[in-house]
Amino acid sequence: MNKVIYNGALMDRASGVVSSENRAFLFGDGVFESIRVIDGRPCFMDNHFNRLKMGLEVLSIVPKNPDVFDQIEKDIL
Repeated sequence: MNKVIYNGALMDRASGVVSSENRAFLFGDGVFESIRVIDGRPCFMDNHFNRLKMGLEVLSIVPKNPDVFDQIEKDIL
């Protein structure tokens, strides 16, 4: 699958655009996870979400959507 979730929208990875207001562009930081998918099923989701949450906490990033992890899981599945 060649998709990314960008600001809560599932899109083709080739269409992603980083604006000049993007935190990564402004501060050179960010958090990401690559999730292995085998036979259409993501592996070790709890571990991925825990690492994402820890990374966000370290950078003091508060998601705009409090249900972001539920939404990511829905998008992946």
